[in-house]
Amino acid sequence: MIPLPAPLLAFAALAAAPSSPLRPVPAFPSSSSPSSSPSSSSSSGISAPAPPDYPAAHTDASPAALLDPAAPEWSGAETIAWGPAPYETRFRALWSAAGLHLRFD
Repeated sequence: MIPLPAPLLAFAALAAAPSSPLRPVPAFPSSSSPSSSPSSSSSSGISAPAPPDYPAAHTDASPAALLDPAAPEWSGAETIAWGPAPYETRFRALWSAAGLHLRFD
């Protein structure tokens, strides 16, 4: 057995402690899942807000064609605004067989 340096031993002891803030946390509480309705509540009676919906329209355009901000395909993409007013980010999303295409306005 190889001895661990003191900082690693301290980290290992902290991670193994039952009250450790470093223990793994599931992505979704056991009473809900990504397919649960937004109004479902956890065992504590607290409901989580619904995750945001970011629509992305399908396109058959080539990635090179989508580099042009005036490409007609972008007119079919919904503008998505995200973030507080002074820092709002606006973007559009399209998807194709080549991947996800984003345009920040």
